[in-house]
Amino acid sequence: MNYSFPVSRWHKVVERLTAKSNEFAKTAKTVFCNTSVDGYSGSEQLARIQGTVEEAQKALQEYSIASCGIASIRSAVAKANVALNVNALLAEQEALNRYIKLVKEILEGQKTEMVEINGLATYQAFGEPTKTRISYREEPKGAVAIKTLSFAQEAEMKERLKAAQAKIYAIADQINDLNRERVDIDLSDDIAEMAGLI
Repeated sequence: MNYSFPVSRWHKVVERLTAKSNEFAKTAKTVFCNTSVDGYSGSEQLARIQGTVEEAQKALQEYSIASCGIASIRSAVAKANVALNVNALLAEQEALNRYIKLVKEILEGQKTEMVEINGLATYQAFGEPTKTRISYREEPKGAVAIKTLSFAQEAEMKERLKAAQAKIYAIADQINDLNRERVDIDLSDDIAEMAGLI
């Protein structure tokens, strides 16, 4: 049967199918991997075990059906995302998120006790210079942290960070709007029932 939902609803359908498939997988693994008895107690015991094996085989089949349904929906949504240019927006969003993370880490790494490069020659805590050593790792005890980012560069970086965050919000809004677009997908009754559509 053909179903027409917004992309955002299809994501929820996939979540439901995934939860169902996890239940099926758990049932199958439990029976096929963890069935044990303390001893033989007769034909009724064998019948009960056989009954659970049949349930596990059914769960395995249901898992396969659910997995096919998930793949089918994801494929249709992926095609819609390409047509709607969502993939390009997601890629841009990911790149901006990585950039924002790095800039935040750099800005958070700027400490008030750091000495500016230009102030290093006049920094009084050194006393008389005895040797020259440059470290790019955590400074050892007694070393002085150098502020390699000027105040102007830091201010500029903060502005770029603010612009990138604004762009992230705009992209998220665009994606949200595009996720309202309807996508038609044919699903078997088995899959529709598992997903709670019928």
